[in-house]
Formats: sequence, structure tokens, C-alpha cells
Amino acid sequence: MSPLECVDVSVAGVECRALCDTGAQIPVVSTTLSNLCQAEVIAVEVPLVTLNIGLSHDCDNVCESSVVSAVVDMQANEYDVVLPADVVQKLKSNCASFVTTPSD
Repeated sequence: MSPLECVDVSVAGVECRALCDTGAQIPVVSTTLSNLCQAEVIAVEVPLVTLNIGLSHDCDNVCESSVVSAVVDMQANEYDVVLPADVVQKLKSNCASFVTTPSD
């Protein structure tokens, strides 16, 4: 079995850990994190929120993307966010696009 991959992220300015889940179809944030971010609920049956999420420590520039996430009561202590692998890849590529090499 593969080890779980977690990444450090900033969610609406709150530093936390995110689980990179290759099987996830929608991002998920904990109720606690959603409350800390004072996110406006945009759906009722399953609360959905839009949050700016970016990688925290992988690059000097915090390159954020607006992400719609479901809000759930998580029972995990290791992370507050579950992100689909494609969202993590997008965040990494956003950050890499800001990296420039010195010209000769």
C-alpha cells in the first residue's frame, strides 16, 4: 500500500495540512477550518464553500486558486483538508509558473 501524501497549504490565510487523495472527486474541508476561514456557505444539503487555497512551503510566492469544497466533520487529526490529486497538481504547477531562471 502507498503511503499517504500530505502537503502544507494556506486556506484563506490559515496554515494547515491537506491530504492528497487520488480517489477524491471534490475537495473537502473540516467544519473547524471552514469556521476559522469564515467561509460563506453556498449550498445547503451538503455545505459548499469557496476558499482560496495555495501551497504553503513549497515556493516563496503563495500561488492560490479558488476552490469549491464540501464542509464535513472530519475525524482526522493529521489534516484539515482533502484535495483531489489534480487540485494539488494544479497548485504545484501554479507555483512553478512563478519560478523564473536567471537569463544569461
